[in-house]
Amino acid sequence: MWIAALATAIGMWGLVISVSAIVATYIARLAPERSFYPTIASEALYGLISLLLIHLTGGVGAYSVLSGAPPYKLGLAASISLPLSLLMSSLAYRSGYYEPPHLPKGMTERVILLLLIAPMGEEMLFRGLLEGYLLLSLGANLTSLVVAISLPAALFAAIHYVPYREAPPRCLRWVLTTALIAGLVAGFFRVYADSLLPAVLIHSCFNLGGMVASRRRSVHLGSL
Repeated sequence: MWIAALATAIGMWGLVISVSAIVATYIARLAPERSFYPTIASEALYGLISLLLIHLTGGVGAYSVLSGAPPYKLGLAASISLPLSLLMSSLAYRSGYYEPPHLPKGMTERVILLLLIAPMGEEMLFRGLLEGYLLLSLGANLTSLVVAISLPAALFAAIHYVPYREAPPRCLRWVLTTALIAGLVAGFFRVYADSLLPAVLIHSCFNLGGMVASRRRSVHLGSL
């Protein structure tokens, strides 16, 4: 059961990532001057394809992806994740500044992508589909919970390698470590609240911390 469940989860991850990448590549060829479009399409497809797979493997009710969360749990999630993100993002940028070329240059587009679209799309995939599937398939014992949280977090960190592969090595390590920790925190709160909302909020907070750290570094460099 364990092997089948893990293989299925990894297979669904590969399917969503592959289809999204193919569509994004096609859009990039159609509109090479609009680098924002492929990224938006990819993130949106993460969510849409994941929702389809959720529907086929149990339904949104069983996965709790549309469930609400108590305000105090959302507040706790934000109060933990935002300071942690600011700390780790600052350490990452001190190890060497790097900005992925796919990020939009305009602040409005960047906010829409990093604080809204990416958190919703990616969390629907990693904490909604993958973690939800593992929670349903493996049971509720401690070992199962650890695996259900850890595997999606590791896969979440893995996808950050591609956009940051040209970053300075120390910066890349910090980025991957930060993504892994963000995935673990989001995964824990997805279980704790039995809802996807805290995970989306945590993802947004980590992205916000990265944006703030990047802005601080840009201001610092500009003043030199």
